[in-house]
Amino acid sequence: MSVIVTVFATLVALEFLFIMYLETFRTTSAQTARVFAMTKEELARPSVNTLFKKSGDLQRLDRDLVVGRVIPGPEYGHGG
Repeated sequence: MSVIVTVFATLVALEFLFIMYLETFRTTSAQTARVFAMTKEELARPSVNTLFKKSGDLQRLDRDLVVGRVIPGPEYGHGG
């Protein structure tokens, strides 16, 4: 059972990182337009670009919080 959970958790994490990458670093690419079903012209608008980058930043924060909870280290009083 734990192998299945690990595989699915890894797949979700990879999807999460892919979306964060698109929103933060590749905001005006053709791939981003295809994934989010938007035109490249719409993605190039400053307001949309800013929203995507802020969303990517929030996803990074979420990732850091989740990793801290799932894989606690010595700074959380766990581990050795």
